[in-house]
Amino acid sequence: MIKKSIQSNPAKFYCSVSALIIGIIGLILYLATGVIKGFTDQYSTALIIVAVVGIIANAVFSVKRVDTLEMIPFMAYVISIFLFIAVNANYLAAVVRAIDISRVSTAFIMTIVCFLVAAAFYLAGFCFKVKEEP
Repeated sequence: MIKKSIQSNPAKFYCSVSALIIGIIGLILYLATGVIKGFTDQYSTALIIVAVVGIIANAVFSVKRVDTLEMIPFMAYVISIFLFIAVNANYLAAVVRAIDISRVSTAFIMTIVCFLVAAAFYLAGFCFKVKEEP
């Protein structure tokens, strides 16, 4: 099944796999640095669930085509960005107002970048034409 997917549209397959890997990295970054002392007390269950659903859907749709559901990973990655920003609203407000902290951490930015790049790579995979079988 994987071989058939690669042969029919290699660019889409590799974009999808890249998005999958980057999405996993984004989730790991969030789990490693998601609780910021003094600003966020706990992880966002909704963010974790949405990100995991997106990662699982991305893994499935990398090898199997389901036309009506193939946008689930893209939407899950984008929703994860919004949930991440919503969970860390106090942290962002403190940075903007320069209360206790004056700059955003690298892990914070990298988590957003990973989910954003994962969404972009997954979406970019749809720009490539499927090879016609003779």
